[in-house]
Amino acid sequence: MKIITAEELDEKFDNNDDISEYMDFSKAQKLTSVLNQQYEECEDVHIYFPKNLLKIMDSKIKDIGINREAFIKMVIAEKLNIIETQQTKKTDII
Repeated sequence: MKIITAEELDEKFDNNDDISEYMDFSKAQKLTSVLNQQYEECEDVHIYFPKNLLKIMDSKIKDIGINREAFIKMVIAEKLNIIETQQTKKTDII
């Protein structure tokens, strides 16, 4: 893995350059696998969103390349610090 400054990485990312050589994938996990580990039992939840909020959400989703359900789970997990907590627990165990 090569070392690079945050500014250089941002510029490469913004230019759609390949930044994989600057990433450490050794402990990478898919968001869905992290969430599914936390919540083995799932419950169906129906939520009504205002159309203007969905329009904004869909714009973000298009940029990221995921579906609405994954986006909503990701945002909630980030707000609840679930992902960070999961990773901290794993490094404590190792």
